[in-house]
Amino acid sequence: MTTDYTDAPATDLLATTCCACGRPLLDSVSVECGMGPTCRRKAGLDGAGTGADWTRALPLLGAVAAVEGDARRTANRVVHRIAAAQHAAEVPALLSALDALGFATVAKAIRDHLDVRAPRVSVLPEGAAFVVECADLSREVFDALVTALRGVPGRRYDSTRKASLVPQSSKRALWCALQSALPAGTAIISARGTTVLAA
Repeated sequence: MTTDYTDAPATDLLATTCCACGRPLLDSVSVECGMGPTCRRKAGLDGAGTGADWTRALPLLGAVAAVEGDARRTANRVVHRIAAAQHAAEVPALLSALDALGFATVAKAIRDHLDVRAPRVSVLPEGAAFVVECADLSREVFDALVTALRGVPGRRYDSTRKASLVPQSSKRALWCALQSALPAGTAIISARGTTVLAA
C-alpha cells in the first residue's frame, strides 16, 4: 500500500503534479496553483506578468473564470486548470490565454514540459490564391479541415506542395471553413499576423 497522497481518490480533482516539471506538489499553495515554488519563481508566475491583453485573453479562457483586472490570479487559475487536466483539448487555448495575460514564460515552461504544440494553419497569399498549409493538427481535426475546405468555391489541392489553393475571391468562405473545422487555440498565420481562434 502506498502512502503517496497523489494516488488517493480524494485528489482526483486536484493538481497533484507540477505542470512545468511533473514533480509532485507538496504544499497547498502549489496544489492550488498547479505549479511548484521553484517553477513558479523561474517562470515568473509569482510576479505581475508583462501586461495583460484582456481583449485577447477573455475569449480563450473558456470555463476558467477570469478575475478581471488581476492577471496573476487569473493566470493561477489557468495554470491550475492545466495541471488538473494536462491532456485536455482546451490546453492549447489556455496556453494562448497565458500568453495574452502576460505570462509567456509560464506558458513556454508548460508547453515544453507537456510537449504541447499549438495546431497551426497558414493562409498566405500567392498570386491570385491563398496557400493553405497546416501543422500539428490531430488526425480528427485534419480530416474535419479537409472536409470543410472541399466546400470552398474554387479550392484545389496541390499534391506537390501538399497544400490547398483557394482563390482570393473565396476569402469569406475560406474563413468560415477554418472557423467551423478548427478548435479553439489554433493559430492561423496570415500576411497580417497570427490570429488564435477563441472558443
